[in-house]
This record gives sequence, C-alpha cells and structure tokens, in this order.
Amino acid sequence: MNDSLKDAQSSKSTHNPETTSQGFSTIIPTKININGITGTGNIPVDASHEIDKSSGFLQSSGPYLDAFDANSKHRFLEYYKANGLRLNSTCKAIKVKRDTVKKHMDIDPTFRAAVREIEDDWLEELESVSKVTALNPKSTIERIFQLKCHLPDRYGQFEKATNQPITINLNGNLLVDAKRRAEMIDAEIVREVEQESARMVSDSMCNSTANDNVP
Repeated sequence: MNDSLKDAQSSKSTHNPETTSQGFSTIIPTKININGITGTGNIPVDASHEIDKSSGFLQSSGPYLDAFDANSKHRFLEYYKANGLRLNSTCKAIKVKRDTVKKHMDIDPTFRAAVREIEDDWLEELESVSKVTALNPKSTIERIFQLKCHLPDRYGQFEKATNQPITINLNGNLLVDAKRRAEMIDAEIVREVEQESARMVSDSMCNSTANDNVP
C-alpha cells in the first residue's frame, strides 16, 4: 500500500471494530481516500480509544495516562505550528505529556499525517527564506550554502588529501647493529682527536728545541 495512505487524513471512513470476549476492540479497518487513491489501513485500539467522527483522529479520553482527545490534538497542531515546531513548549502549553504525543503519532495515522503536513510546510517556508536571504549581498554564508546545495559540482566541498602516518618496524638486530656502528664511529673520532693532539704536542716540542739551539 502507498505509505501516504497510511498517514493521510481519512476523508471517507467506515469503522467496524472487532470485539473480543473481554470487551476490547482489537482493530479498526479504515478506508482512506486521498487524491483519488483509496486504500485500507488497520488501526489497533483498545477500550480507551475511539475514532472522532468529525476529524478522524484516534482519541483517548477519560482518566487514562495517555488521554489525548480530538480537541487536544487540534490545539496541539495549532500551538505546534505557532511555536515553530517546538515540541516541549507545545506540550507544556496544552498540558499533554511528550510521551503521549509520541504514542499517538505511532497509533494514529490521521494525527501523524497532520503533524507531518505542518512540518513539511515549515521546512518549505524555511527553504524559501534561505533562498531569499542568500540574494542579500551581505549574506555570504547563506549564499555559499545555497550554491553548494544547488550546484554541488561547481561549489561542493572537495575532500583534501590528508597526511597519512608512516609506520617503520625495526627488529632487535637492526637496533643492535645501529648501536655498534655508532660506537665504532665514536671510537674512530676519539682516535683521530688523540692523534691530532699528539702531533700538535710533538710540533710544539720541536719548535722549542730549535729555538734553544739558536746562538
């Protein structure tokens, strides 16, 4: 079945609940007609729920924790739209729990469709404002955002090459050999220094002897 039929508001519906021996209604077969396409969806309910004939909302009234009748749902939709889709503030304004709203979003396709319609309208308005704002010469960031969204091939974000770490594994033998070479180099330097020092001392002594023999 088309997904939109499950969430659409019922314009023409007939309800024939099946009742168990305990008095609980198990399902409500609901005929839904939207844009000329007709489908059928089953709404699970119990004794605390019923369908409001005027709105098609599944409502729960009375002393129940999830009580949420049709009037409250109309008020929720009104506040939800006026408050810019702020769920918490809307729930506080109409004194309905957030969990109750979420539950009815799951079990009431007509209410869910009404909420999604408001959200779609809000998103469309947001997109429209963003496009208009992008034309302002001072709105550089908004303009960049719109260009990246609508012309990703020309203004999209390209991934830059990142420096990859290089791992060098040295075994024990290589480290020992490197240490030995370093020690040999150090020893060779010491010998050269000692030889140079001895040569300088020898030259100094020769010069001193020659000066003593001069008359």
